[in-house]
Amino acid sequence: MTQTTEATQPPQQPPPQTPPTQPSARSKPGREAYCFAVQGATIARQLVLDAGASRPYADTVADAIAAHFNITVPTSWGAEAHLLHAGTHLDAAGTRRSELAPSTVAEVHTRAPRTDFTTHFLTAMQQEATTHPTSRAAILWHLGMPRTLRRHDQHL
Repeated sequence: MTQTTEATQPPQQPPPQTPPTQPSARSKPGREAYCFAVQGATIARQLVLDAGASRPYADTVADAIAAHFNITVPTSWGAEAHLLHAGTHLDAAGTRRSELAPSTVAEVHTRAPRTDFTTHFLTAMQQEATTHPTSRAAILWHLGMPRTLRRHDQHL
């Protein structure tokens, strides 16, 4: 009869763990720079999973939301992230608005007016910048976000 020693026993496997529901490493800043976009991404990921979607799809949604407030989002991060970024920056700050026909912009604003959007958005961003002084919102706030958004509203 052979004796099994500790050295010849197979290593014990750790119990399987539930994958984390946090944004991926590429979209999650350090705790000191925690951003509402990352918090929203975490919530959205869980909502998408609860709705029955796959984990990869939920991760795609969460990564797009977490990254949308970045200064840039390259196409290499995926179409969803790139397009969400482009759309939100167009809506909030008018980025690339000159590439759209003025009649298209007018029609969109007739169908979905920006009633007090800038006031509400700037209030939320000032609160975010105060609460998380090293977040993307704080950096953009200090770089002139209020001026950019107000200038965009003047051209509508």
